[in-house]
Amino acid sequence: MLVFPQLETGAAVLYPLTRMSRTRTVANLLGDGSTVVFADPDAEMIEWEFRAAGLTLNEWTAIDTLFQAVTGRLKTFTLLDPVGNLLLRSEKFEDSAWTRTPLIQLTTGIGDPLGTTRATQVVNAASVAGTIAQTLTIPGTFRYVLSVWAKTTGVSNLTLTAATSGGAASRMFALTSQ
Repeated sequence: MLVFPQLETGAAVLYPLTRMSRTRTVANLLGDGSTVVFADPDAEMIEWEFRAAGLTLNEWTAIDTLFQAVTGRLKTFTLLDPVGNLLLRSEKFEDSAWTRTPLIQLTTGIGDPLGTTRATQVVNAASVAGTIAQTLTIPGTFRYVLSVWAKTTGVSNLTLTAATSGGAASRMFALTSQ
């Protein structure tokens, strides 16, 4: 898999960064003079523009190696969105993008710290630890950040795990009502 290299600092790119979303609308002029207009979702494209100034020699070499491998613009490669969330539907644990152990119960529409109701109550009805997980096809050698807002009404622990096929890095947190 060809992937835009991560910088030595762990950042995806140097800032400033511009992210543009381009869409296409198709209009058909019919014989009776009326027009039918519809979106063309297959033509949707996201474009990033960022500076390559201030890179180390190793960083520049990695980008140049990718450029040679994709023959400029001829072949495709993956650029992990430098300003986006890599997880799909990260506020919708009931979505099919997530897998969970059978006794995990979800209640949506719970109040969150931002004053909205986008939080989800998670109850593990099992006597053993349960999981809510999502698998991404991204490089395991990159550095990532995980974050979550969580609280409890009792005594609970939360473990955030980023795992590759070769192992996992975990951090357990004792939750509070705050």
